[in-house]
Amino acid sequence: MNNIEKNSNNIFTDDINNLVNNINNIIKEYENKFNIRNRSIDFIDTIYFICNYNSNINSSYNTTITNLYNNSEIEPVSYQAYINKRNKIDISIIQEINDKLISNFYNHITKDNSISKKNFNINKIITLDDKQYIDINDKNNKDIVNISVNNVDSKNILDIVNINGVDNVNNIASIHDVNNIYSKSIIDNKKNIDNVDKKYRIISVDGSQLNFINSLKSDFKANKNDTYSYANLSCLFDVDLKIPISYVIDKKDERTLLLSQLDHLNENDILVADRGYYSNELINELKKKKINFVFRISKHINYYTNNREHINKTKEGNIIIEPDNNYNEKLNLFWYHTRNDKNKDIELEKTNTKINENKNNISELKIKINELEINISNIFNENKSLILKMNNLKSKNKSTKDIDNKIKENRINRNNLKKELSLLIEKKIEINNILNELYNSKKELELDIKSNYIILTNLTTISIDEIKTLYKKRWEVETHFRFAKKLFKFDSMNTKNINFVKQNILITQFMFIIEGYIEYILNKKINKKNKMINRTKSFESLKNKLLYLILKNSSIQNNILEITKLILAIIITLIEIKLNFKYKPRIRKRPQKNHYNSNIS
Repeated sequence: MNNIEKNSNNIFTDDINNLVNNINNIIKEYENKFNIRNRSIDFIDTIYFICNYNSNINSSYNTTITNLYNNSEIEPVSYQAYINKRNKIDISIIQEINDKLISNFYNHITKDNSISKKNFNINKIITLDDKQYIDINDKNNKDIVNISVNNVDSKNILDIVNINGVDNVNNIASIHDVNNIYSKSIIDNKKNIDNVDKKYRIISVDGSQLNFINSLKSDFKANKNDTYSYANLSCLFDVDLKIPISYVIDKKDERTLLLSQLDHLNENDILVADRGYYSNELINELKKKKINFVFRISKHINYYTNNREHINKTKEGNIIIEPDNNYNEKLNLFWYHTRNDKNKDIELEKTNTKINENKNNISELKIKINELEINISNIFNENKSLILKMNNLKSKNKSTKDIDNKIKENRINRNNLKKELSLLIEKKIEINNILNELYNSKKELELDIKSNYIILTNLTTISIDEIKTLYKKRWEVETHFRFAKKLFKFDSMNTKNINFVKQNILITQFMFIIEGYIEYILNKKINKKNKMINRTKSFESLKNKLLYLILKNSSIQNNILEITKLILAIIITLIEIKLNFKYKPRIRKRPQKNHYNSNIS
């Protein structure tokens, strides 16, 4: 093993120790307050129990206890004892743990980023032969080192650097320091080196409706049929670290919930939000706190309506909005399309014409079918009367030949009409299938046409390409909700205790923070640009064994080694990054049947 590999492994081990110590020091602080007397269940046991219960969507208290006991991770105690302990934990305690853990996480990143600044002077960036060269002056050795970089946004520079003019790499104070010059893409090939001093986060916000049993309607909202209750969960999400920095659940609307979460944002952060969030009150509140914003706005907002004529002239562009009564600083209004085909309007018009033609054909068919059904019914009724008449004549020994012939003729006519009716019904079904395909095409075309974005921001020097990249990152919070509902009890919290609901949500945040911390550490070690951490496997490892080792036995050095092995094993499950991946459209579903049952403990 060479010196670089040893140094890299030492850094990785230090990162693992920092992670484990941060989590344990924070939780032990509350453990001392929580555990007044020695009991078989302590604070850490309770947190660990809630984590396991919440990270299996099909688990009950009983199955959670059984699983943990079978794995020799807890003492044989009834689940009711854990419920009693849960009742004593105020949600503010878990919230404080999460906030402190997030703070330590950010401090860890800041420390990583400051190492390069401490040991090196970055003199300038030079572009030569389509390569980027950075002159770095090592403060310790006073040597100038030229580093050739092909991709300045790389997360790990070790794979792509060529160090010239230095006989031994060890002349640099630390190869890790060089690596951190590029951490979090602080420098890119278009921006000045002064941007190193800029510190901001990209925070996406969105809300999701969660459904609960009906007995929680006093705390949340009841649906119109009074069969279940629901509430809005608002999430502030760090899109780079992929961690939720704040969860708030309430029956209030999403914009009101966001206003209550602004204390979790820092100066110069960039808040990215979808339509529905914009309001004069909100953007002025963000201005007071010196928070930047990138909001998609609806077409009825005056910033769009006042400039509609100019916007319609070009497919994309921007306008600087001068200060007005609503906002006393300049704003930047962007518009662009995310689809490239310019003939969608014509295609939609043709599709609508075809839809109308087929609808008219179906209407005509319905009339003909209705007429045939009436004729068939009339013939049937006529034959019924004729049969009665024929039977009456037979009883009087009179001739029924004419009636008999008429009945036979009617039956032939009726069968012919039935055949004609069958053909018309088949034709109607065929046209209906065509119509369904046309409606699907229409929806696709409308999505294409509606894919024009109107973005309002207070970032006045940003380019349209940068605003596209920024707003695209908003989707991270959507995938976060999808992921949380898949892995945690977001859609199956069958409890009448409002405190337990909020505990489950904050414990979910706790798990995401730990997983994000692990992912950050691993990303420093991964050298493949087209690969990413498999988060499903990462969470499986976390809930199966890692969390137990981190929370329960981290003081033993052997467990630190085992934790390191388990975290390293996650690298084996790397998955390829899929570019331009499209998710299926979201579908609104009715709550599960268990939401209708209020007799749940």
